[in-house]
Amino acid sequence: MKRNILILLLLLVALSACRPSNKVIKDAISDSIIKSIPTTWSGSLLGGKALNIYSLEIVKVGKYNKHGEYYPVKVHCHGTAEADLLFDKKINEFDKDGEFHVF
Repeated sequence: MKRNILILLLLLVALSACRPSNKVIKDAISDSIIKSIPTTWSGSLLGGKALNIYSLEIVKVGKYNKHGEYYPVKVHCHGTAEADLLFDKKINEFDKDGEFHVF
């Protein structure tokens, strides 16, 4: 009985330490960029929104941050954004590196 509980605890610890798959990471970051593109990527200090993401490459996945409960991820992203200008909007292309936290 004690052996079964120990095996179960070890299994739970191992499963909780597994990092998400690349597909899950890419989907989470793509959703984040579409919802709220980094200001510098849009090409305007007023911000904007992402229109298309042509490619999203995972450059590096860091070690799990226990305190913040996230994986730091560095990506390279290429796409288009609609930049908010004072009285107009402009479509810009971006090809940027960024750092994200995947929870």
